[in-house]
Amino acid sequence: MIQIPSDILTLSGEPTVLCRFGKLIFANRSAEDILGKDCVGKSVKALFGTVISDAQASSFVADVPVMDRHYILRVARIGDVQAIFFSHDEAPAVLMNDAFICSMRNSLMNIGIVADKGRLKADQLADRTLSVCFASLTKNHYIMMRLLSNISIVKGILEKNLPVTLSAVELSGFLADLVDTISMLRPDVQFHVSAGEKIIVDADSAMLEILVLNLLSNCLVHARGLSRISLSLIDSGDSVVISVCDDGCGIKADELHSVFSRYRFGFDISHLGKGPGLGLTVVRGIAEYHGGTLLLESREGSGTTVRASISKRLGTQHLREPQVPYADNMKSVLIGLSDCLPEACFADKYMD
Repeated sequence: MIQIPSDILTLSGEPTVLCRFGKLIFANRSAEDILGKDCVGKSVKALFGTVISDAQASSFVADVPVMDRHYILRVARIGDVQAIFFSHDEAPAVLMNDAFICSMRNSLMNIGIVADKGRLKADQLADRTLSVCFASLTKNHYIMMRLLSNISIVKGILEKNLPVTLSAVELSGFLADLVDTISMLRPDVQFHVSAGEKIIVDADSAMLEILVLNLLSNCLVHARGLSRISLSLIDSGDSVVISVCDDGCGIKADELHSVFSRYRFGFDISHLGKGPGLGLTVVRGIAEYHGGTLLLESREGSGTTVRASISKRLGTQHLREPQVPYADNMKSVLIGLSDCLPEACFADKYMD
């Protein structure tokens, strides 16, 4: 039997499979209950898809469908042997109810109105101190709006009733225009976009915007030492992959296993300024609703790459060109990046 180091095995409990040269060579009993008693000898591609079989990283985490059910797979390679640990993320049944969310939205709307009026009055009085205070209030208003938006999406995912409206989206222009807006707000970070030729998919444009903004927010908030973010579109036949890569500090190996469900775990005081960890859970859910998957690979000190795929087989079979091209919505960008933008971005010049 192939010996797997104990520090690798502690990344996850059962079920576990071992692979070599693209085929399963071992599956424990729990894995057989999911994959079938005859799974040993079958190809990794047939059981887990190309997301796993074509990945080049030595270790990564991915959310993929396995036997018609989504699992979080944690993959580690030792020599020519690949160990795959997988689990189903059983999230809490209720996060917040509709009445609470509605009440929060009403309160935030009132706070936003007051903050806008206060900033205008401060500008009329040429009171710099007061203007800074209201800009800070506005920023925190947007932070709360982002949190509530992510909570609402997670609630829809958990209850399997996330409202998704499909329309033709030209992804190349969509991504390029969105990043143009963001780079104006964060000139200290170099953004590079490789979108290629026009790629049109049937998708919910608002959800895709939230997906990209959450990925970028994660980079800007968590990737210490960040100087560059690269975004790219990869046409892989049946799907399109949105890839976001940063050159920051990377993720520690012992934290990699929980990145898709971080909001379910406790935090120490050092994490309080980095949000509740809903971002990747939201991205994962939006990708799944679009028939896609999510893969994250990271190495401490070398940056992080997240790839979210979108299926081309949703909705209509013959997609038409979008009648209205993507128009950047500054308000949605401010909400999506509220926790990683300077307060100057929430002054009047970005509020119109």
